Amino acid sequence: MRTLTVIMPVFNEARTFETTLYHVLRQEVLGLKKEIIIVESNSTDGTRELVMKYAVGKPGKFWLRDNGKVQRL
Repeated sequence: MRTLTVIMPVFNEARTFETTLYHVLRQEVLGLKKEIIIVESNSTDGTRELVMKYAVGKPGKFWLRDNGKVQRL
């Protein structure tokens, strides 16, 4: 199966992150599985905690890139 990769760069986006992610997750492309890469680095407004909240329990769907390191969530 082919994969659609969505890259979301975020920095201090706590106010808008949930709405943006909601719209990304709602999108369906027939025949493609979805992978989301979130690039976050040292946000100070709780963005990282929101990312973790949505990523937990969804293996293979979310990746978090922080300070040059990539981890599957």
